[in-house]
Amino acid sequence: MRKIVVAAGCFAALASGGCGGSGSTTTASVDEFKACISQSFSPETPLSTSSDEGLDFIALAAGVGAIQVTSPKNEVQVVAERSSSDADKTAGEYEAFDLAQVDQFGTVVVAYSNTPIPQESEPIEDCLGEQGIG
Repeated sequence: MRKIVVAAGCFAALASGGCGGSGSTTTASVDEFKACISQSFSPETPLSTSSDEGLDFIALAAGVGAIQVTSPKNEVQVVAERSSSDADKTAGEYEAFDLAQVDQFGTVVVAYSNTPIPQESEPIEDCLGEQGIG
């Protein structure tokens, strides 16, 4: 079973500006990201997303929204912030917890509890890429 709950109306990576803005802003729809994630994982790596209760306290404070993706051996927080400086701060907060891997794609931070295998990281990165993030 896969379900996804997001804390905001759009999941955005911003070159500049805000959610739903114009110009050089790149935004990604939560619904489009959800659909991509739901279709992207292979049956060998069953993944599910959790509700707000599953988000950690850093993800709950996200400026734009957050999604938690879990697999049998990993927990991933995908956190969207309003600006690159906010994302830098968020990445630093995750790094302070000595997580296995923290990646930043513009204003989106992806934090893995364990070192991801390609079947875990590639679908997330591909879905972000499809949204113009990355």
